[in-house]
Amino acid sequence: MLISPAAPLQGPASGLPASAQPSRWWACLALLALLMLGGAATAAHAQMTVRAMITPKEIKLGRGAFLDVTVEGAGSPVIEVVAVDGLKIDEISTETLEVVNNGIRTDTHIYRYLVQPLREGDFTIPAVVVKAGTTTVRSAPVNLRVLPATRSSSRLTTTAPSATTTTPGATATGRASPARTAAPAGQGREALLELVMPRHELYVGELIPVSLKLYTTTSNHSIRNLSGLPTLTSDAFSLTKLTGDPTRANDVVDGDYYNVLTWESSLSPVKAGDFEVGMQADLQMLERTRVPVGPDKDPRYMMWMQRLVDRKFKSPANKVKVLPLPAAGRPATFTGAVGQFQVSATASPARVSVGEPVMLRFEVWGTGNFDRVNAPVGAPMDGWKLYPSSAKPQVDEATGTTGRKIFEIAAVPTKGGLPGLMPFSFSYFDPKTRKYISQDVVMPRITIQGESAPRDPAPDAPRRAGEPEPAPLDPLGIAPIRTQLSPFVASLTPVALDPVYMAGHLAPLAFFAFALLMGRRRSYLQGADYKRTSALRQQYRSQQRLMDDAVARDDSAAFFTAAKAALQLQLAYKWKLKPGEITMQLVEERDPAIAEEIHVIFDKADELAYAGPSADAYSLRDWKQMVESQLDALQ
Repeated sequence: MLISPAAPLQGPASGLPASAQPSRWWACLALLALLMLGGAATAAHAQMTVRAMITPKEIKLGRGAFLDVTVEGAGSPVIEVVAVDGLKIDEISTETLEVVNNGIRTDTHIYRYLVQPLREGDFTIPAVVVKAGTTTVRSAPVNLRVLPATRSSSRLTTTAPSATTTTPGATATGRASPARTAAPAGQGREALLELVMPRHELYVGELIPVSLKLYTTTSNHSIRNLSGLPTLTSDAFSLTKLTGDPTRANDVVDGDYYNVLTWESSLSPVKAGDFEVGMQADLQMLERTRVPVGPDKDPRYMMWMQRLVDRKFKSPANKVKVLPLPAAGRPATFTGAVGQFQVSATASPARVSVGEPVMLRFEVWGTGNFDRVNAPVGAPMDGWKLYPSSAKPQVDEATGTTGRKIFEIAAVPTKGGLPGLMPFSFSYFDPKTRKYISQDVVMPRITIQGESAPRDPAPDAPRRAGEPEPAPLDPLGIAPIRTQLSPFVASLTPVALDPVYMAGHLAPLAFFAFALLMGRRRSYLQGADYKRTSALRQQYRSQQRLMDDAVARDDSAAFFTAAKAALQLQLAYKWKLKPGEITMQLVEERDPAIAEEIHVIFDKADELAYAGPSADAYSLRDWKQMVESQLDALQ
C-alpha cells in the first residue's frame, strides 16, 4: 500500500499517542532504580559485621586495656556496650573509614573504649550490640583477666637528685596506686620506669630476657630528650647491650595516658646473694622558673623563663635471689652453660683414608647463655687427633637467650682399623630441674680405609764425642727440629742484612735521589723568581759600593741617592715588588713602623736632589751606620 508523504503517522496498537512513550520509559527506569537501591540497602544490612577485641587480655590492677569494636557495612550504627561489675568502660575515640571495592562502598567504624579494672579477677564483657536500621548484630564476648598489683609491676619516678621516700596512696576508685617517690608540688609523674622480669630467683650465670619500659605522659610536653640509654642500678647483674630502636606503644596507668618505649634485653647475675635491681635513666626536661626583670631586679616584677635541666628517674627495685651453681654432681666437661639445650652432630666425608681430615659439625640449640656454650668434648681415643674448633653463634639479636651455636672440629685418623669416631658429650645446668645434664652426642658412622705407614726418617747428622744417643723418633709424630745447617747454607744471617745485597738496592735509590735534587736545582736556577732575586742582589751590592765611594769622596748627594736606592731594593725583595714601585706613601700604607724609620733617608735624598747640599750635624759615616742598621732590620 502506498502512503502519502502528507499522511500522519499513527501510534502503536495500544492506541497511546507517541508523546506518551518517553514518560512511560522514565517511569520504568525510576522503578528499576528504586528496586536496586532497596536491594543494595538490604544487602548492606545483611552483610553488616561486628568484631570486638580487647588488648591486652591480661593486665595487672592499676593498668588499663583497650576494647576495640569494629563495625563494617553499616551507615550510622548505634553501639550498646553492656556495663560490667568491677570494670569501668569509657569511650575514648571513634574512627570512620570508607572503602570502595569493585564500585561498592563499605563503611567501617572503629570505636575504642578504655577498660579500667576496679578489682582483680576474671571478667567477661558481654556481646556488643550494634543496631543499624532494622538490623541488629552482636559480637562475640571477650574475656579479661586482672592480676593483683605486685611490687615488681609498680613504678617509681624521681624528679630530683635528693633522697626519695615512698608514699602509698589510694585512687578515687579505692584501689592502691603504684608506689612512687614524692615529687615537688606541681610536677606530677612526668615519667615512669619499669624493669619487667619473668622470675626473681636465678642462678649465677643464668641469662633471662627482660623488658625495660619508659613511660612518658602524653599531656605533659616538658620532656625533650633521653640522655643516653637506661642502665641498671645494681652491679650484681650484667645487662646485654641495648641495640636498635625501642618499640613504641600506648598504655594507661591509674587513668593517665602514657607513651611507652620498650627495650628488649637480657639480664644475668654475676654473683650469688640477695639483691635489689632496677633501672634508671636521665631525661632532659623543660623547667619553668620565675626570675626578676629590670636593672634593679625588683621581685615585684617577675617573668617566666624556661631552661633545660637533667633529671634522673629510677624504677622500683626488684628483689632477686641469686643462687650459686651447685658443686655436687658437676660434670668434668661443664663449662658454665645454663639453660635448656639440645645437641646434634654430623660428619663429612663419611669415608676417609688414614691422614685425611673429617669435619665434625656440632649444632647446639635451645635457650640460655650462649656465650658460655662451648663445643662438645670428645673422650680420648687412640688413633684420632683433634684440632681446635671454630664457633658460629646464631642467636636472637634483641635478648641473646634463644638461638643456636655451630661448632666445627677437624678430626684426623692416624691409623687404620679404627671402629669409628670417639664419643662426645655436652654438659649444662638446667635451672628448671636444678640439675646438671650431660648429653651423649649421637655420632655418625665413619669408615676409615688403609693402614698407617711410617715415614722414612731423615739421615742423622754425625754426633760429636760424648753426645748422648737421640731418642727414637715417633713415625706418626711431628718431625724434630734440625740443629745442623744444610751444606748449601753457610750462615743464618738474613739475606736482607748482607752488605752486598743492601748496597745493590741502596745504590739505585741514592742515584735517583741525587738526580731528583739536581733537576730541582736546575729548575730553580732557571726560574723567574731566582733571576729576579739575583738581579736585586746585584743591584743591592752595587748601591752599597756607591755608598762607600760617596763616603770616601764626602759626596752627600751621591750617598743619600744610593742609600734610598738600597732601601727600595730591600723592600722590593721583601714585598715582591719592583724597586720603582717603592714610594714613601706605599711604605706608610703597608707598614707605618718601617716608614717611621726610613722616612728621614727618603726626605734627605729628595732634599739634596732638588735643593742641593746644606749644613748637617752628622757626618756621612754616621749616616752610613744608620742606613746599614735599617737595612739589617729589613732582612
